[in-house]
Amino acid sequence: MRKLFCLIPLLLFVACLGIAQDATRKIAPLDKLKVTCAEESLITKTYKVSKDGMILVDFLGAVDVQGLTEKEAADKLSQKLVADRILRNATVTVAVVGGSSDTGTTKPVEQGTTDPTKTTQPTETKPLVVHVTGALGHAGDTEFKDGLKLSDVLKGASPTSDADLAKVKVTSADGTVTEVDARDPAGDVTLKAGDTVSVPELVKPQPFEVTVLGGVKKPGAVTLLGQGTVAQAIEQAGGFTPLAAKKRVRVERDGQELQTLDFSAPGTDLVLRANDRVMVDVVEQRSFVEVQGAVRNPGFFVVEDGMKLSQLIAAAGGILPKGRADRVQVTSGTEKPREVNFMDIEQGFMGDVPIRPGDKVVVPGPKGPNVAPFRVAGGFAAFMLLFNR
Repeated sequence: MRKLFCLIPLLLFVACLGIAQDATRKIAPLDKLKVTCAEESLITKTYKVSKDGMILVDFLGAVDVQGLTEKEAADKLSQKLVADRILRNATVTVAVVGGSSDTGTTKPVEQGTTDPTKTTQPTETKPLVVHVTGALGHAGDTEFKDGLKLSDVLKGASPTSDADLAKVKVTSADGTVTEVDARDPAGDVTLKAGDTVSVPELVKPQPFEVTVLGGVKKPGAVTLLGQGTVAQAIEQAGGFTPLAAKKRVRVERDGQELQTLDFSAPGTDLVLRANDRVMVDVVEQRSFVEVQGAVRNPGFFVVEDGMKLSQLIAAAGGILPKGRADRVQVTSGTEKPREVNFMDIEQGFMGDVPIRPGDKVVVPGPKGPNVAPFRVAGGFAAFMLLFNR
């Protein structure tokens, strides 16, 4: 009896030593793990660790457990189930039930005989896969194999016409996300077991409405797409009218003037937003000046701000060869004609002469071949007025 009492502490020590060894045992490739999840029965099953140290878990894909203790593996699965929003709470246990970590002694069984005390239960091991989702004709899982490329997966998944292959995302089993351009050979990455390939849809430009008012042919609301600009809005509104002041195109946003654009300069434009207003100023009144005599195109011409005599003569086609460029007459209102030597202006011997609205310029010499429309219409109107009297 005394010997029995002495053996009890020894047995308890051995049992505690075995439990401690189990608690610190590291999971190794080809181990068999019994995973239990209280909240999701589909996760509860026996898994075989792959040569890479992975187990393929429903809802999670491939999870690396190599080198972890049973508790560390259980904590990792629990945290990943919650982090991936698969379960709100996850109570997971992991136990090594066989494989390379077996340490028990088993009586050898002679070849050709069956051990009657050993019951073999087949364990179903799912193949490692790569998950493929998004704008694809055939989304799903692709069986993993060494050297599997992104192009191999996409070829079998048949991307749709709306697929944005420039922004394909590859999410690894540990949650690392990498964005690649699948159109570029440099983006044809090598995949790993448990990776998830996501192919997004192209972002379609959304229509929006702006208002164009003022010196356009069809003022009102117009519809633009995506990065619509002021130039596109004016084009939608029919373009500029003859009275449009292209140098003063104002853009209003949220009730305040944002910017004034000069469309007489090349390359001018601005990206618009929904509900913007484009105001094209108009010329309130046009002033004219008459050019007569020995010029190629005599008639009436619009006076621009700061216009000079040389600009006006150029607009009239220039002085004819027999025209008296040295005796150009400029008349302003009721003043006496002022004689200007235009040759001195051309040669830089005198300053250019400013032109004001209502001025009349006459170049002595043979008259030009063209008769200005304003003069023909005026003469015809005067003739009809006299005839009716």
